[in-house]
Amino acid sequence: MTEHMEGKGQFHFMGTHPLELIADVNWAEDGKTGTVTGVGKMKMLKWLTYQFSDNASAKKLDDGNMHFECGLKSQFGNGELACVLNMTKDGDITGYCAIIKGVKLAFEAKRVV
Repeated sequence: MTEHMEGKGQFHFMGTHPLELIADVNWAEDGKTGTVTGVGKMKMLKWLTYQFSDNASAKKLDDGNMHFECGLKSQFGNGELACVLNMTKDGDITGYCAIIKGVKLAFEAKRVV
């Protein structure tokens, strides 16, 4: 079963900036694990779009919350940013992307779809 999700929020890096998350989760038969396709969009001076890596995964936890792990592919073809995202059953999203060794870009959002 495929579940479509969208989130809107902000990320924190040299100020606060708009963030959009758009994903489709293809849940396995067990309904607990899945693969993820989609993009993360961040606005600095202009909107930057990062496609999720091929190994992006989702997990439904026993408490109803969800945990996601993926890489965000560079627009310039020079690697990926490791990204972790947690979503509560109420649709509150928190997470981070590791942008360079030891530095994480924190974000929060709310599921809107």
